Amino acid sequence: LKAEPRPVLVPRRRRFGLSERIRADGSVETGLSGDDVRGAIAALGFNYYDVGRQTGKIVVRVLKGEKPGDIAVQGVEITELHLNPAMAEKMGVTLPEKVLARAQKIVE
Repeated sequence: LKAEPRPVLVPRRRRFGLSERIRADGSVETGLSGDDVRGAIAALGFNYYDVGRQTGKIVVRVLKGEKPGDIAVQGVEITELHLNPAMAEKMGVTLPEKVLARAQKIVE
């Protein structure tokens, strides 16, 4: 399982293909979060509201006179872990309590 901290848009018709991949080889790669953890054990993503606030801080620096070229490129500061225990069970994976406690959302 590999989760990437970036959004991936998956058209509704492709979600069916995702579940077929699980049955075929038992693995899924996803960058989706929220309800789109369907078919995956976990997703590590970000909240667009948090990214907007982070961007706003950079805008304030520019408005105060800092040159945009002098500001380092930044990645997402806050990520969210979303878990799907039902899929973990189907794949024979036990999610430790420490991991469950760290999740921002557990998909039922």
